[in-house]
Amino acid sequence: MREGVIPVANAAVRAALARLVALGFAERQVNSWFGVPLITDARFVRPRPDRPRRGLGGWIALFVAGEPVEAAGLGEEVAALEAAGWIERDGDRVRARVRLLPLFGLLVASDAQLSEEAVGAPDVSALNSAACLPPRVAGAALDIGCGAGLIALVAARAGAQVIGSDVDARSLAFARLNADVNGVNIRWAEGDLFGAERGPFALIVFNAPLLRAPIAADAGAAPRYLASPRGEALALEFVRGLESRLQPDGEALLHAQLTPALEEALASLDRATVSLVFAESPDGTPHALTSIRPGRGRRVLLTPLTSLLPHLRRELFDAYHAPTALSPDATPLPAPWLVLREERQLGGRWRQTHFGAAPIDDEDRALLTSLDGRVWAELGADEERLARLIARGLVIVR
Repeated sequence: MREGVIPVANAAVRAALARLVALGFAERQVNSWFGVPLITDARFVRPRPDRPRRGLGGWIALFVAGEPVEAAGLGEEVAALEAAGWIERDGDRVRARVRLLPLFGLLVASDAQLSEEAVGAPDVSALNSAACLPPRVAGAALDIGCGAGLIALVAARAGAQVIGSDVDARSLAFARLNADVNGVNIRWAEGDLFGAERGPFALIVFNAPLLRAPIAADAGAAPRYLASPRGEALALEFVRGLESRLQPDGEALLHAQLTPALEEALASLDRATVSLVFAESPDGTPHALTSIRPGRGRRVLLTPLTSLLPHLRRELFDAYHAPTALSPDATPLPAPWLVLREERQLGGRWRQTHFGAAPIDDEDRALLTSLDGRVWAELGADEERLARLIARGLVIVR
């Protein structure tokens, strides 16, 4: 894409994109085409040569895989998208000038030529945050570091009056494009962190830059993650500036690595905080999404991403923010997003069992298996052991 050129959205483009969606340009079909469980994984998978490159398969190859595709195999949408700068001709083929991903019932475009650090397609961190937003937001919301605008778009669809901010003007240009394409009204602002926005806000989201420990690149490939020298300072400044900008009954979501300094800052907040650790950096620094809500207390829980949990979800935070007391009519259940995994040494006696990322012993496993939907008063289980499993996030109370 030529420097400074941003595709436009007009009636013809919106109609063409609507026809693509009707054709099946959606998350499930994209995942199936690539053979991966999560749409963002497609960026790290080489598409098999036997995948179709005509019709829907052609549009997926063009917009998601970034392949040149025979124009004749695509359909009538080509003309409108070419005229608006979304694709360009290369002989009998066309090339995409954007990446276009279907996410949460939205279409999210990003620059095909710039790196992910600048404008790239939403990654797992953005999916985690977007999937953990409240289903309804009554009031104003602020999306800091909005990038191409996915989180802001989802928040606006939930009813919020959204402000999306970013330090990169080109990111904001694509965010505006995406708001136009999806018919969503959002105010965009160029600035660092809170900028001039004072609130108060019902919802504040910050998908922070990685704080440290860049992942080494494979030979000849760009690094998948990039470190930010200001990352930790930005995250700390965000936490310290929350209280004056967040409504008393509001919620904040912070996607960041839990360095010791950030952990200390979160623990000092006069609110309830739950951090779900879903991965670690090569140096062991946890990657976590933290929900900050009214209340008291601090919980840090291990929730590794698996095929059962390809990204975090709102229900996890709702469950882990809920009271953990075992009243007689409470129903304790194994956390349904965690996977039981057993490792054995063939021909030997060594065995290790994990539920999620947490090691458990045979007594823990037996207790987890006994939680079959009965209320606490009917179980007759070991209360002390059950309380420990609840504290570790392995059991939820409903």
